[in-house]
Amino acid sequence: MLTSVNTFVGLLPLMLETSRHAQSLIPMAVSLGFGVAFATVITLYLIPSSLIVAEDSGLSASRLKSWYLRPFRIPTVRTSTSQRDPDKPIGK
Repeated sequence: MLTSVNTFVGLLPLMLETSRHAQSLIPMAVSLGFGVAFATVITLYLIPSSLIVAEDSGLSASRLKSWYLRPFRIPTVRTSTSQRDPDKPIGK
């Protein structure tokens, strides 16, 4: 962030120059300065936001798929693998 601000502020004198000799460099300074500023905003805000949205939509899609396929699941019978006598104390 500091590098981007420093680059943009460093190019401001060239962007605001009015002499004839600087007229050919002003478009380069403007495109470089605003390109750095735009890329910084995209990198710091848009990319993390889109990653969060993509993650949330993936979770929502999996929940929707699970809800939609629920009626088609075959019910399973739960059986206990160890048959324990309820009258017998545990550990004996």
